Amino acid sequence: MATQPIFSRDMDIFAHELLFRKCTGDECAIISDFDDATNSIIADGFSLASQRLGQRDKVTINVGYDNIMSRNVQALPFDRVLLEIPGDAPATGEFLGAIRELRGAGYQFLLDNYTPDSSGGCEFVPLADYVKVSVTGLDGKSVALIKKSLSGWNGKMVATRIESWEAYEGCKFLGFDFFQGFFFSCPKDLVGKKISSYQTARLNLLRLLSDEDARLSKVVKMVSTDQALSVRLLHFVNSVACSLGGRVDSLERAAVLVGLNTLKKWAMTAVLSDLESSDKGVELSCRAMHGRIFFGHAGREELPGRYHWRYSVSARVAQ
Repeated sequence: MATQPIFSRDMDIFAHELLFRKCTGDECAIISDFDDATNSIIADGFSLASQRLGQRDKVTINVGYDNIMSRNVQALPFDRVLLEIPGDAPATGEFLGAIRELRGAGYQFLLDNYTPDSSGGCEFVPLADYVKVSVTGLDGKSVALIKKSLSGWNGKMVATRIESWEAYEGCKFLGFDFFQGFFFSCPKDLVGKKISSYQTARLNLLRLLSDEDARLSKVVKMVSTDQALSVRLLHFVNSVACSLGGRVDSLERAAVLVGLNTLKKWAMTAVLSDLESSDKGVELSCRAMHGRIFFGHAGREELPGRYHWRYSVSARVAQ
């Protein structure tokens, strides 16, 4: 993510625009799916921005047609977020109705890239609280004509893409309320690392498996929340390595049959292998398990040869 401030006439920060970035260092957004980019900002970008900018600063977020129609934007707080819709969005009856509904719920809208001849511009303006006008490449007369087309509208105007002192002074003279552009500040990256819910669950399982006092029932309960790992455990238990004589279909029975130590070792191997699937990661997980088997408390109680054989089979099954 990246942020770029929007300034008031007194040069106070009015809000920060949250900008999607495919990777760190991008100077502009490279977006293949506008709505997916917005979903990424909703899921992670807003919380990341709140950590860096504070809990009170307003932010503007670009939203697409599907984001509005699905009402996914309602995951964001209406008192802190301005929803920025593109001026060329399809002004269908359903879309306009969804905007009215969200306005009724307290959300405010900012119309981006407004021009008098933009498709849907006339329909969106009455529903917008703010309108953005891109002034790059335009002379003063053209900007004045755009502003004049909004006479009678009671919202606030934002001059964006300001790149010089002359452009800023001109827009201020014309009566714009807010200002944004490279002249004031380039977008600044907000860098964070996202851990998926899948990875989080696996990391929690690793923490439990490292607890020497963990009970069998608790390990089983944790494994049971991971469907893929549960199926793999049943495959492991029903393999010839365990020589159980009959098919096992219950996760609880499987855990009892193999015992806590074997269950923990297998699960540790499987999780470590999944967290890092490269050759280096597989080798590291094997070495980590090898050390736990031969040098841990359980390793002193069983024959090394037998344990090495069982480990080798379980490692292959886990991978």
